[in-house]
Amino acid sequence: MDKSVALVDRKKTRWSKKSKIIAGSIIGAAALATVVVLVIVFVFDLGPVRPISRTPEEAQVVGTVAGFEIRHDELRYITLINKASLEAKMGKYDTLSDEKKAEYDRELKALVLEDLKSNYVILSLCQKYGVDIDSREANDYVNDAIESYVDEIGGKKNYKQWLADNGLTDAFLRLMYKVGYLESALVDKLVERGVIKYSSDNLGEFVDFVVRDESYVKIIHAYYPKDWTYKSGVTAKSSAEATAAMLKEAKDDEERFSIMRSAIGNAPFVQGYSVMESSDFYVTAGQMHKDYEKIAFELDEYEASSVLELDEGYYVLMRVPKGRQEVSRPAADLLVSYQYAILKRLVDEQRGAISFKGNQNFDSIDLSEME
Repeated sequence: MDKSVALVDRKKTRWSKKSKIIAGSIIGAAALATVVVLVIVFVFDLGPVRPISRTPEEAQVVGTVAGFEIRHDELRYITLINKASLEAKMGKYDTLSDEKKAEYDRELKALVLEDLKSNYVILSLCQKYGVDIDSREANDYVNDAIESYVDEIGGKKNYKQWLADNGLTDAFLRLMYKVGYLESALVDKLVERGVIKYSSDNLGEFVDFVVRDESYVKIIHAYYPKDWTYKSGVTAKSSAEATAAMLKEAKDDEERFSIMRSAIGNAPFVQGYSVMESSDFYVTAGQMHKDYEKIAFELDEYEASSVLELDEGYYVLMRVPKGRQEVSRPAADLLVSYQYAILKRLVDEQRGAISFKGNQNFDSIDLSEME
């Protein structure tokens, strides 16, 4: 599967799928996805024996989301991540015109207010469906992870320095870990309560569902990244357009499929497709980028799409038939995608239902000046 499409990671282990859903499906916003990538990359093995207290400023409550208090350290970290993203797009704040500064301020506030909801979408869903957010299992998981990292980097002193260097606090990091754990616990609870119909206990029924249900389609695609180095006079866009044009001229399904297969093989990123074996690349509703998904579900079998442009590059898609034997091979991975696609739908609904409510402390803060 292509790294550039925002898909739920198809990993079999509990913690693999937990980590990926933080980054790809739950948080959604690019800025906060960066937050989580930093946490996962640097912190997956992390933690001191005892929690490190916040400073009075870090502990200051700046507002609430769904009844949960938001502290200054969380606001600061999310603000700094979004400032970095905006400055990369618009330039340094001090160099902007007054008009551009006003635009920057509006966009920064909107991004921060949206991202502040992310952890509390999961926590509020846990409350709704009866998952204990302060269970011993959740706390033990967080403590074990923190302790492991402290040992790895040579002790608590180094850990404190790492937090400072990355603008993090121990308390906020522990919250991120706990939310990650609780996502997996929430999936289990949704299975238990029948909100998620299929699990490893009825995998055969799930395979039948994938084969027959229209909420699953099988797609192969040629992908042309914008940051790839192409031959002189060739671009990602022109490469994708050339593939789409050849597919449009195909006389029948067999020829169209053959052209697509060759295009995939010659594209910068091959989708695991070969002459001898199917790509096993399935899409379930709510799993992928909305524009990609819209095209995928509108295609007929062996029909090819026009060029789809996303931020990272250009795609040409083709829908191909599903078969029970083909579905059975990646069934366990497809099950993970299915479960987290359902979770994502619940998360999207809940995200729209909750909001950040700032207090006087928040109103006194100029986000553009936070350091």
